[in-house]
Amino acid sequence: MSCPTVLAERVKQFADLLTGPRGEDLDTWMSLVDADDLPALHSFVYGLRKDLPAVVAGLTLPTATERSKAPTPRSNF
Repeated sequence: MSCPTVLAERVKQFADLLTGPRGEDLDTWMSLVDADDLPALHSFVYGLRKDLPAVVAGLTLPTATERSKAPTPRSNF
């Protein structure tokens, strides 16, 4: 694949990681980027690795919006 095609594919793959609890797939994605000749994405991955536990948690844990959709117990005051 050509460089723009690879870049577009990697960006799409990362966007897919953002749409669901897929933090466990991040390491595989970063390994693919490491093997590519894409310096801008290498820099991005380097930044992700600086705080990898937080990034994985952000991609894995339910969001505040998802948590707020759960029924809230009502008290009778």
